[in-house]
Amino acid sequence: MLTTVPYGTQGVVVPSIGISRCWFDDDLETLVYFYGPIAILFICNIGLIASTAWNYKKIEKIALGIQMKSKTETEKKVLPPVEYERQKQTTKNFEEFKTKFSLMTLMCICWIAEILSWKIPPIEIWAFTDVLNSLQGFFIFVIFLSYRKNRKTLKRLHPKLYAFIQPFINILRKIRNFLLPKKSTPSSGEAAGRSREPSISSEYSDLSDNYKPPEPVAA
Repeated sequence: MLTTVPYGTQGVVVPSIGISRCWFDDDLETLVYFYGPIAILFICNIGLIASTAWNYKKIEKIALGIQMKSKTETEKKVLPPVEYERQKQTTKNFEEFKTKFSLMTLMCICWIAEILSWKIPPIEIWAFTDVLNSLQGFFIFVIFLSYRKNRKTLKRLHPKLYAFIQPFINILRKIRNFLLPKKSTPSSGEAAGRSREPSISSEYSDLSDNYKPPEPVAA
């Protein structure tokens, strides 16, 4: 659209690329045509991340409830096929949701660093963020490998590649276990003690089994 506007028109900011250097000529052009659109997209990403984080917590609670329900019904062996398919689809959607949320967060962090490095000197302090920005592909690959389903697919389709990156996966697993240790599970004695404790439902079932209706009294 700006190619039809004569150069030097009053009130119109043109990119002026290639006039004095192979980039935008001044900060105003850089703001209007580069960092301005990036800032708008960044603000939109902030809103999306906030909304996604809110929905993430809600979906996590729903998924946890479905998981506990499915475990209970599986132990009783009464899980309906429709309920099983719904629980399976919900788990699949939840995994895809976490993947997309992680990717969006990564992109937002990289663009935050890019915008801040434009006007906050010295430029040497942004060397780390530049390296982080240049390693986006690596972090996307790490996010891809963080899910078991993706690892199984990679192992099935490309077994040689999976064998090559297996040591790297083990290192990532150790780092994850160090940063996010699993909660301690109760010992076998405690579990057995808990299993021996009668529940309220079992007490009521015992009462109902031993209940005998009174015999009718002859008139």
